[in-house]
Amino acid sequence: MPRVGLRGGFRRNAALMCHDSTISCLPCRTCTSELIRYLDYCGELLSLLGKISALYIQEFRDPVALASASEFEGLTRGLSQKIWQKIIIAEKFEIPKDAPA
Repeated sequence: MPRVGLRGGFRRNAALMCHDSTISCLPCRTCTSELIRYLDYCGELLSLLGKISALYIQEFRDPVALASASEFEGLTRGLSQKIWQKIIIAEKFEIPKDAPA
């Protein structure tokens, strides 16, 4: 099964999962749930990276290092928010489990 990569994009990979390659189809139920799970793991990883950077830098007294750690934590927080926005969008398009396939 194709993987959803950082640059590959979900739309391109979703077309590969169709049973008939001559028609265009929407992402299947499994694809959407896998995408949501993947994005959730990415958000968790960013959260951990931000916390690790804060723990690592707390003993430093260098203002440049402290500013860099603060900037890194802000960057991971911003990326995590963007990931959660994508999760919310993907959940809107998720096919209910009781819907006919």
